Formats: sequence, C-alpha cells, structure tokens
Amino acid sequence: MIDWYKVRRNGYAIFLYTDLASIEFVKKSIEPYYIINKVISVSEVFDSSYWKISNRPDSFKLTSDKIDIIQSKQRVLDEPERVFFVEAHERIIELIKPVDTKWRDQIVIRLIRDIFRNYFLTNDSMSFFHGGLIKSKNLGIAFMGGKKSGKTSSILSFLKYGNVDYATNDDISIQIIDDKVHGFGWPRTVSVRNDTFDVLEMDRASIIGRLRHPSNGTIWKNKATFIYPNELEQLFTTKVISNSEVNYIVFPTFDKDIYTPNLRELNRSEFKELLELNMEPDINRYFKDFQRYFPNVDISSNNKVLDIISEKCHGIILNQNFRNLKQSVELVKKELM
Repeated sequence: MIDWYKVRRNGYAIFLYTDLASIEFVKKSIEPYYIINKVISVSEVFDSSYWKISNRPDSFKLTSDKIDIIQSKQRVLDEPERVFFVEAHERIIELIKPVDTKWRDQIVIRLIRDIFRNYFLTNDSMSFFHGGLIKSKNLGIAFMGGKKSGKTSSILSFLKYGNVDYATNDDISIQIIDDKVHGFGWPRTVSVRNDTFDVLEMDRASIIGRLRHPSNGTIWKNKATFIYPNELEQLFTTKVISNSEVNYIVFPTFDKDIYTPNLRELNRSEFKELLELNMEPDINRYFKDFQRYFPNVDISSNNKVLDIISEKCHGIILNQNFRNLKQSVELVKKELM
C-alpha cells in the first residue's frame, strides 16, 4: 500500500510518498526527531511551500522539460549510484536509483534531514556545530571537536556508564530561545570505530547482526560500525531525545601519555575561539547536488550566537586516555553533574 505521509518538526513539514514497509523503516530511524502521520487530505500535499519526496519512480509523471536530473555516486563511501528527478518549482524530488530498498530508505532519511536543516538555518536562525549532545537529569552536555577528537567515544562511554539520554552525535544545532541555549539533535547515523567496542567492553560480533544500516555491508565494515540513533536504545540503557537545554560544552582530547583524566574550565575568550573553530560553515557538504534549490544564508550573525553561548554555558576541556573512558565518565559526573 502506497500513501502520502506528513513529516513534521518545529512548525515545518515535508511530504513523503512511499509504501508501508519503507515508512516503518523511516519512522523507526528518525523518531523522535520528527512526527510522522498519514496524510488525510491529499490536497495539502501540493502546497508548493513544502518539499515532496517520492520513493516510488514515476509517481508524478514529470515531464522532461520541467525536471532536473541529478546523478551522483559516493565512491569514497562505497555507496551505490543515486539518480533523482527534481521539479524545483513544485518542490518535488523523485528518487529513481538505487533499486536496493535499504539504500533507498537511507537516502530518503538523508533528504528529510538536510531539507529540514536548510529550512531551520534560513528561517529559525539555528547555528550548526561539529558536536553531539547528551542529557543527564536536567543538565545538557554537548561534546564538540574535530575528527578523532573523542566526541563519539566520549558520548558512547556516557551511554554505557553514565545513565544519560542521547540527542545527537556529530551535528548538533543550537538556537537561542528565551535567552537560553537549546541544542537540537538530528537522526544522523553514528559511525563507531571498531576498536571502541573493546574499550567499552562490548562484543561487536554479537551486535552487528542486529543493526540495519546498509553501510555495515560495505568495505567500511572493517573500520567502522554504523548505528541508527534508535538502535542505541537497544545497545544501552538510554533514551533518544530530540533536544535539550545546553549547560556545558566539553571539548575532549586524547592523550595516550596520561592515565587519569582531567578537566579544565575555559575562560570566555578561549571558549568562544573553540566554539568558532567547531562551527559548521557548510551544512550541505553531503547535500551539494541540491544546494542550488536552497537560499544562501549570511552567517555573520553567528558572532552574536557565540557570545551568548560563551556567556550562558560553561566551556570545559576534557583530557583523557582512549583506553580509560570509564574513568572520564566518573570524573565528569563527579565534577559537573
């Protein structure tokens, strides 16, 4: 059975045309970040202010003089070729390739995420950072840093040992609401270095068969494991949440020469400098083929956002040893929570 579904978040929506099996997969992968309901009146679908995604080729009978054809292949990521028909005026995206169902569903999830991110950047003044977010009781703790800085390892160690809720791993967006700093999570897959499972005392071999992401069947399986957010609830005693107020922003670093972790609070100048370094200047790095359909945004106002974050939150450096993450969790719980 093929139907229209409305995907909503924070006052915006897109419409998705797909079958029951695919909508179940998509819902499982993107809730609670979005609310998904079957469309009651099809007339609302064709409001041109909303994007429409079809997971069924030829569903719109688009004519060639009105469409853009987008073809791309993520060779580095060992992903299949992708082909889309786009009718920009009516805001229609029709997914033509790949044929494989798991990859089609994964690409739909990415389209939903990136369309919403562009909308919130343009209309809701959200700022995007390289960082994740967890919540412990009433405290929101973000982890920011570049690749291999320890963001993912730190977040996973808190899920394993810290009894916390999970919001996001590597693409936190921040919005100032009522003079408070709020962090928003996104349904982005968590890419976990395979050696992290040993450090966290987890048996990867018993886990991998329970995971749904198609990248776990590519050449990348020898280096990393790909986990949808909702699958974290199965692996840890955690709850996935969509957002939280942010109270602390932790910048983790690895130091193989230390055994005992340590914390240092940043002064405001240092804090703001690290925030600026970890801002995401291009939220469309993986959405380049569609960037032409979304307006360019002046991000000069981000300086004001950085000022507010550095005033309202505490910035913390966490020095830790990759082989002793449990002790880092114990230290942060003792000092910050």
